[in-house]
Amino acid sequence: MKTVDTVVPSLARKLHWQGLDRLRAGRYVEARNVFDRAVGLEPQSFGIQYCRAAALLRLGHFVEAEAAFRCARSLHATAPNVHLGLIEALRAQRLYRDAESVALTAIHILSDNAALHWQLVKLRRIRLNPEGALAACRVLVLHCPSDASAWRALSRQAIEVAQPGIAGDAAARALALDPAAAEAHGLAALSGADEAMGVAQGRLEAALALERNSRQRRRWLAVLANLFFRSGDMRAAIDVRCRLLGSDGIGLRHLVVTLDRFDDTRRVVDPAGRATHELATYRSGGLVVRRITTEYADAAVTEVRGCQILGDGCVVVSGDARLLVEGRVHRPERFLEASHHVGARDRSGRILLELPAPERHIREPVVVLGSNGNFGHWMIDHFPQLWSVIRSRNIEDLAVIVNAPALPFQVECLERAGISRKRIYGIGHGAVWASDHAIVPTLLHRKPFVSPHAVEFLREVLRPNRHANRRRRLFLSRADTGQRRLINEDEIFDLFRPHGFERVLTAGYSLQEQIDMFAEAEAIAGAEGSAFANLVFAPEGGHAIAFATSLPWADRPDQLYSYWPFVAALCRQGYSRLEGLAIGQARGDFVMPVEAVRLCLRGLFN
Repeated sequence: MKTVDTVVPSLARKLHWQGLDRLRAGRYVEARNVFDRAVGLEPQSFGIQYCRAAALLRLGHFVEAEAAFRCARSLHATAPNVHLGLIEALRAQRLYRDAESVALTAIHILSDNAALHWQLVKLRRIRLNPEGALAACRVLVLHCPSDASAWRALSRQAIEVAQPGIAGDAAARALALDPAAAEAHGLAALSGADEAMGVAQGRLEAALALERNSRQRRRWLAVLANLFFRSGDMRAAIDVRCRLLGSDGIGLRHLVVTLDRFDDTRRVVDPAGRATHELATYRSGGLVVRRITTEYADAAVTEVRGCQILGDGCVVVSGDARLLVEGRVHRPERFLEASHHVGARDRSGRILLELPAPERHIREPVVVLGSNGNFGHWMIDHFPQLWSVIRSRNIEDLAVIVNAPALPFQVECLERAGISRKRIYGIGHGAVWASDHAIVPTLLHRKPFVSPHAVEFLREVLRPNRHANRRRRLFLSRADTGQRRLINEDEIFDLFRPHGFERVLTAGYSLQEQIDMFAEAEAIAGAEGSAFANLVFAPEGGHAIAFATSLPWADRPDQLYSYWPFVAALCRQGYSRLEGLAIGQARGDFVMPVEAVRLCLRGLFN
């Protein structure tokens, strides 16, 4: 007669095999149910725990899968697949930092496992750590010296971090191992920037002959066009671009331009200077004040006559083939990376533009502001550009171009500044307009810093309709948005409610209603987002509590990522930034730790 001690493991093994059959057949729900029973009988079985985790992963239950993989790892830490499964579960939750930590730990135990090294390369690329990814690639090829794909990965990464020597050597090794791989020929051409033109061209033609993927073919054609352009063979560059664009290129005009500051028509309205900000924030039970000094470039206005305006960021091309980029919030050169008007570039600064015929001709003087649909960027970056224009001329005589469509809050702002509604034009993305007289103001600052002039301008032009006759405490909800939502918002708001906070969705209010509401706000809390631009209208002496997550690739918690601490400092308000647990990437949803919020509230309001 069998004892209980022998029957239970026997039944668990039977369930294990049944679960495996269902898992292999793709019947994941049934497999999960079977493994749940087996785990109850034999919780210390690595095989059962691992298979249960795999079933949960296939079902998309990533949090449960993570816990199951961690349990399996505790039973058998030298099994590579359990580490890979845990990494996959963490990646599915977009917990990339945690996934990288798991990969590093696994590599320490299983240093010869190529799959783990590949995962580390991918994770560092996701976290925008190109140098770290290059280091991981170099270790990868040490463990996989005969893997051509590993050498190609090293070449790609070396090109990204401008290491042509490493890139060229890696591409040569990849070619020797797999001469039929189209990418190896293309990478060899990309890495050999200083080689003879004919050699690089031959490599790219070989890549094109071998490549079957249409997207990759477009990539190699773009590289070949750039190669011809850099060598000065304009006709060949244009021919390759036409070959790349196909029917999409019919009717396009090709124009070679250079980036320029337009010093001949540029007028400085306010010279470069410095500003010292006092950032007051709640930390470790009390308010801490930091002094940060920032530098601002010249606030200037450039006037260009007889030009074209490109809808990609409202860029201006003069009649003498000069390119003026002023409206890019982060970096002006992003236009060159993102615009589909840019066909090729060379090291001397020349740019090949591909432009359709102008759709419209604006004959009156027009201010080129640019914009996007983001309320925060409009309020802090684009609209304050008018400060420079107003200081130099009568704005009521001018038209304004923004990126289409001109949104209601943008039209309301411009009308309050003195621009007639009928003289507000919206230029579409990819469109080209002709202009007799374009007026292009600079941005007053670069993110994350904020110019004092921007705050002064907003407070001067956009005034509340009434005097603040009461004091309100606002809890800003992002429940109606598609990103950076606070998952446990109800639980967090329950902590704020006893302190007199009211929950609001700013998207339901007009611009003027938001201004009036924030003019009465002595305290503001919520997930960081565009609504924080309204801090400009809040009274001095108030305090903002911002919920956010650090960027997944950021390793410096003191680094500032947003405008809002500077806006608060310029308005003489305190600003506390509390970090939560990211469920996704930088713009993903997140959870706030309740105890940290409770401590902050106790320090600020008790």
